[in-house]
Amino acid sequence: MVQLMGDHPVYLDKFVKTHHFMMRGDGPLPLHWRNYIATMAAARHQCGYLVSFQEMEFQDNCTDDEWLKDMAQAPTKLKNLSEINKILAHQPWTLSPAHIEVLLKPGENSWSMSELVHAIVILTHFHALAGFALGCGLNPEVDTTLGHTWEEPSMPEWSVSDAETISPCGSATSYASTVVRVEANAVAAAATTAAASILNGSPMTNGLATSTESTSETPPSNGYPPAAAFASGGVAFGSYPTGGEGASFGAAMQDLRLCSESPTPNQDEREKKLLREMFERMSIVRSGSDSSLTIEESQELFESESLMSCELEPPPMRTGRVQCPCPDWIARFVDDPEFMHEDFALRGEFSGITTFRYFDYSWEGKGFSLVNRLYSDVGPLLDEKFSCVSSLTYNTFGDESNVDTTPVRRAIWSYIHCIKGIFHDDYGYSEVNRLLPRTFKCYIKNVTCFPERVSFMEFFNWLRGFRHSEQVHINILLMEARFQAELLYALRALNRYITLSASSGYGPKQYSNSGWG
Repeated sequence: MVQLMGDHPVYLDKFVKTHHFMMRGDGPLPLHWRNYIATMAAARHQCGYLVSFQEMEFQDNCTDDEWLKDMAQAPTKLKNLSEINKILAHQPWTLSPAHIEVLLKPGENSWSMSELVHAIVILTHFHALAGFALGCGLNPEVDTTLGHTWEEPSMPEWSVSDAETISPCGSATSYASTVVRVEANAVAAAATTAAASILNGSPMTNGLATSTESTSETPPSNGYPPAAAFASGGVAFGSYPTGGEGASFGAAMQDLRLCSESPTPNQDEREKKLLREMFERMSIVRSGSDSSLTIEESQELFESESLMSCELEPPPMRTGRVQCPCPDWIARFVDDPEFMHEDFALRGEFSGITTFRYFDYSWEGKGFSLVNRLYSDVGPLLDEKFSCVSSLTYNTFGDESNVDTTPVRRAIWSYIHCIKGIFHDDYGYSEVNRLLPRTFKCYIKNVTCFPERVSFMEFFNWLRGFRHSEQVHINILLMEARFQAELLYALRALNRYITLSASSGYGPKQYSNSGWG
């Protein structure tokens, strides 16, 4: 992950400082609690890369690993976070002061406000980080617990179509649904330069493994898959090519080979044409054509864009593979796995949930001060990170240089907030349709709302005209925009709870969603 972000050192510095502070710096929560909360958050999106890493961190910070066997073994206080964990991950606009009250009400398992804010920051951070990891094709690496290993297949010869349930842990039903992606994923070898060198002798070029030779499909004597499995130029940093859980080994290998194929002239031309159109539209948008819109007109465009985003949800079998349940080794940390993303625009007029107006509760105006008051010193770190990503640019756009990419970067940020139900009064939402093609929007929504469905093929083939570092840059934007959106919903609910607590006649019945949007 650090290697991916390494193309953007200024941002990486802010990210590492913030991540280190919330996970290892001063704060009200014990270190192993932070790791467990992070595991719960990453598990909501079935991000094995982060789940396995945080399990390792937990074991380093706590000698009792009973909690890792099943969430039922964890303290009740931690288990009580499950409700806001799933809400923030999938439908943050439904979070209300009632959810906050359950956690803060006096009792043996009550949270303090500072503890809860610390937990919320970790949850929202890891929800967004899971999207970045899966959006870039990251999966557990060779040197991590539950990472990639290899066992000889039972069949006499190597086959890309027969192996369905190779399992390094002995379970051909539960673990196979994840590890089988595989070890096939020995593509994960490309996670580090050393691993790539050990497995297929390939150099690393601009973050991608390149293969200089091909071999037969007979398993080599060292027990690793053949070099052909690493598909020239097709794999980056512990990536996996499959979409839904339970994809077959043969399908994984097929995806790898597709990754290695050079785009056809027609594909190349389409991508170049698409980028040229986006580039030309940026010039039009920079002219400020939407500057005269009233707030009412802007909100109409917002609602229209929000409704259109509902059409982008991928069907359950969009890649031809069945979406299987969450694998057992991740499901241990998931409560109510059926609770998933539902579009904000389809919430229904009688839900009582109104549009979140950024002007009324912005990060700069209210969010920063509340989070910094209850969790000291994290506010400036988050603020620096948000400021960094909003201004991060190299003035390049595909093959073009000296380009002001502000319109596209702002359109991406505003579109993600739109999907999450957050309206910016000062933004003309017609710019989203002008600047972001449908394929671009589809990728944005998948990474932001359904990262567990994103395949490596989508990342690799998505707008090939962009440089690899630009693709990562866009994924960073997606991660931070989602992080800020979730955090604002949580802080607004907490702020509302504090206000109601201080008012007279306070009672649980006043905790409806109505009227506090």
